[in-house]
Amino acid sequence: MHPNQLLGNAGCGYKEPPKDPADLKTVIQDVLNAEACAIEYYSKMCEKYRTTDLVTHEIFEDLLKDEVDDEEEWEKFLAKS
Repeated sequence: MHPNQLLGNAGCGYKEPPKDPADLKTVIQDVLNAEACAIEYYSKMCEKYRTTDLVTHEIFEDLLKDEVDDEEEWEKFLAKS
């Protein structure tokens, strides 16, 4: 795959950063949207491999847990901002 094709294959797309880099609420909200997209994707992959490939299922479970933990941390940042 050519690097130029990555964006087209990305399930969550790409969000341009806000024009004002000091706009932390927008930055954090964009991160939370990306986390939600990743959580949705990993949830689907967990379900897809639940009964057919247990190793892959466990990998996606671990990734999903990491994303949920990250989302919780970013939600705390948003609450503080």
